[in-house]
Amino acid sequence: MSVSRPVTTILLVLLVLLGSCTDDPPTGNKDGKGNVDFPNAIGMLWKYQVYDSLTQITDTVWLSLTDTLTSGSNGFVTRRSEKHVRAGLFDWQYLHFRGDTLEILDSVDASSAGETVVFPLDLGSSWQGPVSADDTSVVTLVGRIDVPAGPFNDGARIDRSWNLDFEGGGNWSQTWLVPDIGMVYRYCLSQFSDGSSVTATKNEVWELIGYDLTTFTLRRFPNKVGTEWVYEEIDSTSMGGDSVAVTFDTVTVTIADSGHFESGTAYTLWEFRSHREIDTQFVVTAEERITFQQDTISSPLWDLYYNFPLAVGRTWGIYFIAPFAEVLDKERVVTPVQTFPSCFHARMYGGGFNDYWHQDDWLVRDVGIVKSVRRQFGFWPEMTRTRTLVDYYVVP
Repeated sequence: MSVSRPVTTILLVLLVLLGSCTDDPPTGNKDGKGNVDFPNAIGMLWKYQVYDSLTQITDTVWLSLTDTLTSGSNGFVTRRSEKHVRAGLFDWQYLHFRGDTLEILDSVDASSAGETVVFPLDLGSSWQGPVSADDTSVVTLVGRIDVPAGPFNDGARIDRSWNLDFEGGGNWSQTWLVPDIGMVYRYCLSQFSDGSSVTATKNEVWELIGYDLTTFTLRRFPNKVGTEWVYEEIDSTSMGGDSVAVTFDTVTVTIADSGHFESGTAYTLWEFRSHREIDTQFVVTAEERITFQQDTISSPLWDLYYNFPLAVGRTWGIYFIAPFAEVLDKERVVTPVQTFPSCFHARMYGGGFNDYWHQDDWLVRDVGIVKSVRRQFGFWPEMTRTRTLVDYYVVP
């Protein structure tokens, strides 16, 4: 076995999600009352254009389901990560279903919700909210809603008001929810009255610009003996100054064997065959993690690993000499064999002393790694290695 270090090809509110994790298509929850389905799985991603009329600034906000947790007071909750791209701000909220009611919590152990949605969303249905005695929500429209992400014909508009006073102050929102998609539009206005004048403190419009409800759990990562991937490999190595050496190769990755270590841990053996060399790696799965090991003993500095389910904004690892590993986005990747519209883009870091690396991988469920870019720095010559899928066969 070679001892070289090869490249491992490797909702303001979210009102529509249920607290469970699945990698099946977004079928969501049914309460037995004929309620429509809503997306609910870890890994689903929504992107919104958010216009703030107070600052006249438009930002992009990503909402991603990243984890599930158990709360002592609320039971099973789902964590939603919120990323404001322009402002560089991050926030979290927690979603909990209590019967037919979705509760949106500001913290995992919050004693009460900040907002509720009661299903099914039939025209004219209404409910009392949790914030104040005048917190009321009413489904005022059912039908078509147009947003940048497209027209949706079966939306429901919820008009909510709370904490109102007699002098013009209070809070109002209009939220459109679409079955199997989620929140597609949100308008929120908050005003403060001092008795003589009224001042707007929030005036925002959220519009859906894109979404990707693909999910990826560990069991959807191909890891059976006989599975094979073929990659085009391009190496660019700095030779000093402005000189760069570029080489081309074809790398065939085959799952050649499986077995158990002395500890009883199961593994599969992956063989990497190119014109230059043949190398092998041990691939170990445990709970919701898959690790690509250079040897029978894992090395945290050099081994790659993923924590599943994959979700944009989810991180893993220990912050040591490099940033946390993270899923950065979901992206479209074009390869010679196929165009993949939904790829989880992950980035990992490793190394030590004067030899370190970072690697970007694009992963597709039921296919595996479709593209990989590894950059090596430090003691070794600076190198960039790109592998792009040109063919594959996955054992069912």
